[in-house]
Amino acid sequence: VRVTLGERASVTDSGGRYEISPVAKGQYNLVAEKPGYETASIQNIVVGDTEVKQDITIKRNLKGKILFARANVVDKNFFGFSVVDANGTRVTPLTNLFDEQPTWSPDGARIIFSRSENNTPRQIYTMSSLGGIATNLSGRNQNDRSPAWSSDGQRIAFVHAEILEPSAVYIMDANGQNRIRLAECDQNAKPTWSPDGTQIAFSRKAEHEKGVNLDLFVLDINAFIAGKNEPNNPPPNPPNPPPVDENQPEVGVKRLTTNPEDDIHPDWSPDGSKLAFTSQVNSTNANVYIFDLFTGLQSLLTDGVSYNGYPCWSPDGTKVAFSSSRDGSFGIWVIDADGSNMTRIYDNLGEDELLRQHGWHE
Repeated sequence: VRVTLGERASVTDSGGRYEISPVAKGQYNLVAEKPGYETASIQNIVVGDTEVKQDITIKRNLKGKILFARANVVDKNFFGFSVVDANGTRVTPLTNLFDEQPTWSPDGARIIFSRSENNTPRQIYTMSSLGGIATNLSGRNQNDRSPAWSSDGQRIAFVHAEILEPSAVYIMDANGQNRIRLAECDQNAKPTWSPDGTQIAFSRKAEHEKGVNLDLFVLDINAFIAGKNEPNNPPPNPPNPPPVDENQPEVGVKRLTTNPEDDIHPDWSPDGSKLAFTSQVNSTNANVYIFDLFTGLQSLLTDGVSYNGYPCWSPDGTKVAFSSSRDGSFGIWVIDADGSNMTRIYDNLGEDELLRQHGWHE
């Protein structure tokens, strides 16, 4: 928190205290500010010969809506998705079918998600953010999941798998046309776009000294397509794609993490500088980390022996929402991007609330 008294300023320490000295005698305005919080001020503070102590409180700015899937993670049963106000005050169910992985369109007018009807393989659908009839974008294609809109709303990244073939990241136009196969990935990978629409981050298996687990990779779309010498409109499902060496990625693909845990659920920050992701030890133990794309450094955002995952950034990049079982059931929590002020905003004890990348919209 930055605190200003007149023309002098200080930044609070970890205990929330600040000291500004020396200050000439007189009357001053005290101002406290932090990104993602409402600015607070106190007028006409008198400074004399003795020390002056003053409390000031800033209020967290929780705006927008958070989109999440309702589920029972024990038996992997999903039963629709809902929207909750970021301050946790109002919840609106939108679907009640076997729907998961919902994501906002860039303008917030539509939602894209994967659906399984009558236990059939998943397909991608889109619908109004107010609810209503859903439109199938997969057509005759099946085993489509984890859709994500590009920032301009023109393209969709998703995961597709053919029988007896590895899963791969695909892109297609927003109307479901012009499907292009990109890099191989884990079947449960959740691709996330860079804000400029040139790259996609995802997870896939890679070898480590102690075995194989999931790491984060990033794909430069144009470089990858040029490296594969693919035409502009290749067949939707090219037969027998060549095997991939996870430790020597293809042209245009870069490996980001080499952690002993599974690194999954990446979400790109609005300014393009970071990825929030889940580092999973097992199905009951995971934490959210931040990966700095400029320095390559990773920092722990959450802590605790519980499941903390499925992170998504706030629209202004100052906070991260995530799903956590730290209170015994999966609920939605929010934490500042610097790791402070962790708060639960919603938890229905009868269900598990699971977030998706870009699940927070202004």
